[in-house]
Amino acid sequence: MSYRREARRKVAVILVAATFCIGAQGCSNADQGSERSGGVVSQARMAASISEYAQQWLDWAVANDVQIGQEQRTSINRVIETGEVDVSDYEAALDGYRQCMLDRGYKEIVFADLGDGLKKEAQHKAGTNAQEQKYMTDRLSCSDYHSSGISNIYEMQIGNPQLYQDHNEAIADCLRRKQVVDASYTGEEFAKEEESYDHNMQSGSGSESWTFSFPEDSPAANQCMASNGWMISKVTDLTEQLW
Repeated sequence: MSYRREARRKVAVILVAATFCIGAQGCSNADQGSERSGGVVSQARMAASISEYAQQWLDWAVANDVQIGQEQRTSINRVIETGEVDVSDYEAALDGYRQCMLDRGYKEIVFADLGDGLKKEAQHKAGTNAQEQKYMTDRLSCSDYHSSGISNIYEMQIGNPQLYQDHNEAIADCLRRKQVVDASYTGEEFAKEEESYDHNMQSGSGSESWTFSFPEDSPAANQCMASNGWMISKVTDLTEQLW
């Protein structure tokens, strides 16, 4: 198995957090804590609640001319009112994304179920450069319209309900809640383990690359990682046939 941070326009946890909180009055009610300094993980939060986070996401999307479909907009407004993402709204958003992609000529869109309703699109066999470029463009367009906002908010609800701005603390908190690490495990520890993992992967250490405190094959840990902006890759993953 291997992990890598997932680069996702608009929905990448770290980038969205920074966009929301830099100079934003909307973050003033959250527990800001201290900034990351000298390796210390920040306790700053992106918002005081899921409702506030959803409003921030919607405001950001509107300001950046993101083309959001009415169904997704309605779902996000429902989160603003209720304080949580209904699983049926999340699944409807993914269904809308899937149909949008199928309508653009792809053979299938497959989602891997990571538990607690959380789903991620499966990996696919690489196509030509032209096919891959079109896929990325279509994926962005379909996800913006149908699912990117509600998916991001649901991932926060599952993997980072405290809305920690620092992704290391968010993952550590999730791992503690899932009881796959000791109760004393910190975001700073995760950051150090991540640094070692990245180094080993880049140096080709093979079986010695795993440096994390949690089991490599833990479904709960996989869920924590995926919901906090990491792509999980392993041989047994589903593979979708796009072309």
